[in-house]
Amino acid sequence: TVLQELYGLFNSSRMRRWAAKLSEQRIDGITAYFASWYRPGDFVTLHADTAYENEYGRHLAFVLQLSRDWDPSWGGDLTFFDPPYLVHPAFNSMTLFRVTSGLQQHLVTPVISAVPEHARRFAIAGWFTSAGEFKHDVLMAAAMQEPATGATYAA
Repeated sequence: TVLQELYGLFNSSRMRRWAAKLSEQRIDGITAYFASWYRPGDFVTLHADTAYENEYGRHLAFVLQLSRDWDPSWGGDLTFFDPPYLVHPAFNSMTLFRVTSGLQQHLVTPVISAVPEHARRFAIAGWFTSAGEFKHDVLMAAAMQEPATGATYAA
């Protein structure tokens, strides 16, 4: 499946070296990720992935946008606050940010109710981790609690 192929890509030694170079951190753990489908009304509340930094060994977060022909007026924007920055879903684009010091608070704005039937707001998000700090059982339990769609939740 596509998710299995992505697992191989995200966990390849080449990808881990690239993530380590970008983050200036040791990236040698499992890359954890999940797929989201944001439907009308879905959003993600303000949070910082650093709440899990020490427990899960997260160092570099990513969001791979898979929404074709998404109109920015439909919402679903990845929004950062310090500094203020807005990322519109653009097909085949990836946003990366360090998971450090609580400075990367972010959210996903609500998808409006008037989105055309054919439009889909898909994304794959996750974290590159360090093996020495990574607790697989804890992370998998947390991932199972996160919604499979973009339904409203607070991390």
